[in-house]
Amino acid sequence: MQDIDEQTRFYWLDDKNVRGHTTKRMVWISDMTAKQLSLYDRHVRDLEKMLPEMAPDIRAIRQQPGLPLFSMKQGKVEPISVKTAIGDVMGTQNLRKNSGRHWLRAQLVGQCSTETLHAFYGHGPLNSGSWDFASTLDPALYRADLARMLDPSLKAAGWAPRSANLRGATL
Repeated sequence: MQDIDEQTRFYWLDDKNVRGHTTKRMVWISDMTAKQLSLYDRHVRDLEKMLPEMAPDIRAIRQQPGLPLFSMKQGKVEPISVKTAIGDVMGTQNLRKNSGRHWLRAQLVGQCSTETLHAFYGHGPLNSGSWDFASTLDPALYRADLARMLDPSLKAAGWAPRSANLRGATL
């Protein structure tokens, strides 16, 4: 994803609407998440090569900001929002759409500073949240707080980056 800062792995996520206003939050992309995103990017590139008739549509979605999610139905490529994808996945497990978010928060409470939790979850002032001109939250401490907890929590839950492994596959 071209929107992730390569040096810091910070990403401005615009996924919340609070009282009619969109808000952004700066999230840090953990090692395991960065690996999964890299595997997904390779998967999408492999699809482009395997499906030349759909490649222009896939490429167009990849070039837009955000996570390039899409479905392929009846020879058409249709973009999917992250919100829709999460809702669909959680629905298959009979879970509410925010279940993963609440589970992770429970793992982080007491292990990360309150400021880190508020910034990570976008619970702060409108617009740029915890990162406005008057913020005193140190991005290095924020990243260190999350680095200490994110990957270990995911590993303990059995999560690991996975490849679709399309190499050698035929469609």
